[in-house]
Amino acid sequence: MTLARTATGQASRFVLSLLAIQVALDSVYDIRVLFHVDGGHSDAETMASLFLLPAWLWASAWMLMSVGMLGWTLWMTRYSQRAGQGL
Repeated sequence: MTLARTATGQASRFVLSLLAIQVALDSVYDIRVLFHVDGGHSDAETMASLFLLPAWLWASAWMLMSVGMLGWTLWMTRYSQRAGQGL
């Protein structure tokens, strides 16, 4: 809240970019847990039982989507900042 009220445009943009990248990295990190579940049920195993595709396929699809969103976040963060600066 304080940042939104008092920060300059560049400071706000930096913090929002940092937050976006952190969230994207966390999503990639969390998806890898689906590949290393020991004895417990994961979301990928639940999807495998419902839709007859193997759990590794579901986990891989989610990992690819997460990596794609991370790339998109980095791309948009870099080029939206350049556009805002007139570069």
